[in-house]
Amino acid sequence: MRFHLIQIRRRVLTCTRRLAVFACALATVNAHAAPGTVIDWCWDIVIGADATPAERYGAEELQHFLVEATGATLDVRTVVGPQYRHIYVGPSDAMANSRLGFRTDSLGPEEFRARVGKNGIVIAGGRPRGTLYGVYQFAEDYLGARFLTQDHTVVPSLQLPIPRRSVRYSPPFSFRASFYLEENNFPEFAARLRANHYTFDEKLGGAAPQRLIEHSLNRQVPVEKYGASHPEYFALVDGQRLLEAENDPQVCSINPDVADIVTQAVLAELVEHPERTSISVSQNDNDLYCQCPACAAINEREGTPMGAHLTLVNTVAERIAKTHPKVKIGTLAYSYTRKPPKHLRPRGNVEIQLCSFECCGLHAIDDRKCLKNAGFMKDFKRWRAICPSIWIWSYNTNLRMLDLPYPNANSIAPNLRCFARMGARGVFMQGNGRCYAGEMSDLRNYVTSRLLWNPRLDSQTLINEFLDLHYGSSAEPIRNYLRLLYDTAQRAGAHPTCWSTAEDTGLDAAAASRIKSLFDEALALAPDAVIRARVEKASLCAYKALLETAYSVNESNDRAVRTYAPEVAALIPHYVELCRIYGLTRSAEFTPIEEYLADITRKD
Repeated sequence: MRFHLIQIRRRVLTCTRRLAVFACALATVNAHAAPGTVIDWCWDIVIGADATPAERYGAEELQHFLVEATGATLDVRTVVGPQYRHIYVGPSDAMANSRLGFRTDSLGPEEFRARVGKNGIVIAGGRPRGTLYGVYQFAEDYLGARFLTQDHTVVPSLQLPIPRRSVRYSPPFSFRASFYLEENNFPEFAARLRANHYTFDEKLGGAAPQRLIEHSLNRQVPVEKYGASHPEYFALVDGQRLLEAENDPQVCSINPDVADIVTQAVLAELVEHPERTSISVSQNDNDLYCQCPACAAINEREGTPMGAHLTLVNTVAERIAKTHPKVKIGTLAYSYTRKPPKHLRPRGNVEIQLCSFECCGLHAIDDRKCLKNAGFMKDFKRWRAICPSIWIWSYNTNLRMLDLPYPNANSIAPNLRCFARMGARGVFMQGNGRCYAGEMSDLRNYVTSRLLWNPRLDSQTLINEFLDLHYGSSAEPIRNYLRLLYDTAQRAGAHPTCWSTAEDTGLDAAAASRIKSLFDEALALAPDAVIRARVEKASLCAYKALLETAYSVNESNDRAVRTYAPEVAALIPHYVELCRIYGLTRSAEFTPIEEYLADITRKD
């Protein structure tokens, strides 16, 4: 008994001394600071006895962040101890009955509230993800945490008291996906950035019920199964039924058997995945759509090849509604189907995933002076007028050359703000999700994910904090690279899409040489091996810029062969090594890096 009393007395004295030291230091630094709350060993974390796996995990994550920020390891409890001040995580009777308490029943699935008082803190939200996402927002806003990459989280030592204020937040997009391999392969990291597409793990709050609307007819009407016996199921192109095409042939949208087959495929998918609220019925990834008289007549009437396709989608949606009234049928407005029809209207249970493939990445999507983007906005407004459920498929990288400099960093934030303002319900931002490296892929994923969660954030602030925290003393040359890239494209009058060459982005050999010099400077400033490795990974774009601008072409054995100046040719072996070390396994979206390397090293 005496031992326990001594231990309790020591703990109380320790708490008192730490509070006194902290208060004294704070008074010295800022005598006029607003009242705040200091967290130390005198606190605990309280969760409900019926807490969900995500709420329990949120408490564990908060416990970890507080160790990093304050040095204090707070116990996680389901019973309130009177000798402690409490951080309530998630809904519970104890939280609701506390002075800061509130009910969470009316909060959305990702909505949360955070309240900080003198002697208590509450972080709680709707289920299944509100509380967990509230913990991550609390860690960012109150503790200064930054989740930069899957292996680089920054939680600074807490130097000031936590401000006493209340926050309530619900994200504007209910579906958020930044398509980079780190988020796909490290779901805990994706959850920290509040991407809700990548995992069904209950601990991480599960995934949003909405799934990505994507190409589907190739698996719903497989040419391998039906092509030989029923060629009439497939598109008539130039007078012939097309049974071979890149990414599979399109279907004949008006054929009644096709509608039957697609309907049965959708029903089978719902049997296998009864939890799904949306099923894709979308064209394959090429523009070889059906030109048979029936399809052509509808397309002529509607002024767009979306006419025949939407006829198929509406037919399937009508049938599915009879047995699954809450299920939506989603289809892409992409390439030849992007333009909305004149007269047809999507059924009430049809969703549109509008794709910006042809848009300019340099300028904001709502920049009226950019003709590529003005056309997209015209289609967007017309779709919004006839369909209440619009989702966006946007492009955040150059899919043609994954590590080529791509000047779209300044357009990400205004684009997402535009999508939110226009009422889009969710956004899929397609980045380099095929391999771990690519042009500034770590920065892109961080900035994009933060803005998907809150489009009102300032993108330049996000860019600067990532550069400073991730690259340290090497940050400034990389910042100058981003400025140079943007200015070069602007001066060239460029309008690069997500399928661009170096020339399309305004790059030439002189600009590429300056980019390489900036990354050489960043490497020289790297203080240690960790920073150097991060800069090396980022520098892949500098090599690619030179390899795509500083060469001449000669014909050899009826083949085009690149010839590089000796100083550029000397860089190729190191570029090959960097690709291997940092996981650049693709040169384009679906092209292995080996093909590109063979092309630049070919001698005859």
